[in-house]
Amino acid sequence: MDGRNIPGFYYEDQERKKYFRILPNHHAPPSGSKYAKENIKKRAEESKKRKLSEAFANQKRQQQVQQSIVLQSPIARSLERELGRRGHHSQRKHDWAKASAHGLQSRAVTDENDDDSEILHFDVDPVTRSLVVGRTNDRIESMFPKYNKYPDLTGSDVLESNERLTSSVNSPPSYYCHTKRIYPLNSRISSMNVSPVSGTLVTTTMGSSRPPIIHLTTHTDLTGISELYAPHDITTIWTSAPSPSAAPSETIAVGTSNALLTLTRTSSTGWTTAKPLGLPSDAQALTWLSPTTLALGLRNASIHLWDARSRGHRLCLVNRSAVTALRRADDATRLVVAGLRSELALLDLRMPRAEPTARGPRPPSLPVLAFDYANEANAALGLDVQPELGLVAAGDENGAVRVYSLRTGETLREFAAQGGRDGERFRSHCVRFVEDERGEMRIMAALGKTVMEFAW
Repeated sequence: MDGRNIPGFYYEDQERKKYFRILPNHHAPPSGSKYAKENIKKRAEESKKRKLSEAFANQKRQQQVQQSIVLQSPIARSLERELGRRGHHSQRKHDWAKASAHGLQSRAVTDENDDDSEILHFDVDPVTRSLVVGRTNDRIESMFPKYNKYPDLTGSDVLESNERLTSSVNSPPSYYCHTKRIYPLNSRISSMNVSPVSGTLVTTTMGSSRPPIIHLTTHTDLTGISELYAPHDITTIWTSAPSPSAAPSETIAVGTSNALLTLTRTSSTGWTTAKPLGLPSDAQALTWLSPTTLALGLRNASIHLWDARSRGHRLCLVNRSAVTALRRADDATRLVVAGLRSELALLDLRMPRAEPTARGPRPPSLPVLAFDYANEANAALGLDVQPELGLVAAGDENGAVRVYSLRTGETLREFAAQGGRDGERFRSHCVRFVEDERGEMRIMAALGKTVMEFAW
């Protein structure tokens, strides 16, 4: 009995190893019996499915590479890094930054006219998407996307404007060359920022024969109420920085020639000014590390922290040269610092600081990273950081805009300088990472009489 198929018989090879006659259903044992005709048919189908499944599993096992049991152990993670099988967390973030910078393409988003002057500063209103620029002729201009009309923020045009924005997000925005203008200010514009809390446009001037001023307007379409503040005993205003949050109150920090100024308001009060901190040198750079902690970069190369709650401050870092720009990096303890003498570095507040010697000032802080940067003597060049992408963007003295990796300091892209019609080479005094309507990040830089965009 070799188990060959014999018509009318069923071979039981597992138990009795003999043939049994298959009886019709009306002569078969009870339905629960495994020798009934229907049950034998069902068992044959199940056996066929099982063999097909086993064959497929065997084929899949043969076509896949089986990882060694040793490499599946937690101890093997260090071995994987040594063999190059798996990159370190920092290396993976660097690769992400490198891939993000690879696809950047440049284009101009504003028109250039012969009667225009150079753009020094700009910012983008996240609500109306209007672009506000400050020029060397001391004028402030507001431009709107071409797919959007001038919105009336006091009426129903807000909803219509948002609908037009939503319907046009598939095409990148460019801006009208026809603009609305505010009256000219009294001296050179030193900073321009849109508050992320209330949308207030904050513009400061450096001062010259007239005192410097702080200009506030409620709407970037230039239809709101404007307020002017002229601080006493201040010769120069260098920069400003609106707080990222309204808790406990909306605050605007202003860096001046000898002090830190603040403008604060709550939901029930107007703007109130204060001078919470006197400084030994010019505050040329400001950045908020948190809603209550502000970092100040001074001309004498020192970097201070100021707490908005306690009103206390302390010296935390010393740069190698005068600080010209500051930006928060990927953590509240890390700062990207730009200075003179071609210095651009990543500093960490937790790094050990050398104690001052009896014969001289405190030695400079040790950098975590140093970037390939060119700026010997220009006091105000653009700088911004995008921690989620791990990118740093900066304008240099040659007029180029460079993109670096925040993880390694490597120069990932360099966009050449934009020359004027008469051969003049412009430098970028303002560089920003801006999120568009689709949530995509792009780099915008003021270069000469236009604003350039570097986007994916």
